[in-house]
Amino acid sequence: MLIPDTQPIPVTKLCDWISAPFAGNGRKKLCSREFNSALTRMGLLEDQPTVDGKPQKTPTLLGTSVGLLTKKRFSGGRTKPVILYSPAALQYVLDHFDEIMRTIEQLREEKNGKKSLP
Repeated sequence: MLIPDTQPIPVTKLCDWISAPFAGNGRKKLCSREFNSALTRMGLLEDQPTVDGKPQKTPTLLGTSVGLLTKKRFSGGRTKPVILYSPAALQYVLDHFDEIMRTIEQLREEKNGKKSLP
């Protein structure tokens, strides 16, 4: 089964699904922050300021066109938007998996002060 779900899922569940085959092999678990940062660099997400001035990831027009959705959820005493991955967005992730992982690796290298390879 290529698509893990028929209902839209949050990025945390997507990252758990991607990381599951590598669990226990000494590989770092893919975190949602890195995944969202990669999609931001690829133009699928962008930062929008919230009421309190903090940035919140939201889908761009490109992100929406590939199936990224936003749903409001109540958490911590307030309502906040959550990005969900529809089956179409999950297929996009599978189709562009290598590019996403290269982007995550570039972001990790930049964070650690190393120059990324072309």
